[in-house]
Amino acid sequence: MKHGLRLFISIVLIGGTILLSGCGKTSASTPTLDANAVYTQAAITVAAKLTQTAASQPTATATPTPEPTSTQMEVTSTLSTPLATTQAPLPTNTVKPTLPDQALWISQSPTDGTEFTPNQSFTMTWRIKNTGSSTWTTQYQFRFYAGSGGRMNASDIVLPKEVKPDNEIDIVLQMRAPASPGDYNSIWVLTNSEGTNFYSVSIVIKVSGTAFTPTSPAPTVGPTQTTEPTVTPTP
Repeated sequence: MKHGLRLFISIVLIGGTILLSGCGKTSASTPTLDANAVYTQAAITVAAKLTQTAASQPTATATPTPEPTSTQMEVTSTLSTPLATTQAPLPTNTVKPTLPDQALWISQSPTDGTEFTPNQSFTMTWRIKNTGSSTWTTQYQFRFYAGSGGRMNASDIVLPKEVKPDNEIDIVLQMRAPASPGDYNSIWVLTNSEGTNFYSVSIVIKVSGTAFTPTSPAPTVGPTQTTEPTVTPTP
């Protein structure tokens, strides 16, 4: 488009020059053309051509800024609202209910694994704590339950005194080791006043060696009485 416009302007200028040259050769009677007028007319013609060319070209229009759609406005409104945070509920302190009858082993003597000779007698002591909510009365019992060593010559007993919660008691039994070598245990239980077993303890012993048999002392021989001879008087 620009190349054609330049060609058109060149033709107009050349034509004007030729016209001026011809006018110079005519007689003095012929009116002389004004060069400025020619150039002015050519410029007007070129301007008109430029105007027509510009009018034929599509004009650039500014792209309007799109207005936010209802969806965009809705999203913006939603994002402007602070998001609610989901907070887990705080754990509540739950109090574990205390059972009426509960116990805890504290210590024992002799300890498990103690070695005895066959039929050896010993004193067995368990220290037990009342960790429940009830008071152990003298109606509570301490009884044999099971074990390879059996009762070990001990008997069931009733508690010798009341044991309140958080207090301790020593349970003492007189026992005797089995007669044969080996490893033995004896399990005992605490029983409440309703006959329900609620706690157990045990003793594990080792029996080895030969049973000690005490020797009987020799009998004591007293002094021998002598009989004096009887003297018969002579007549």
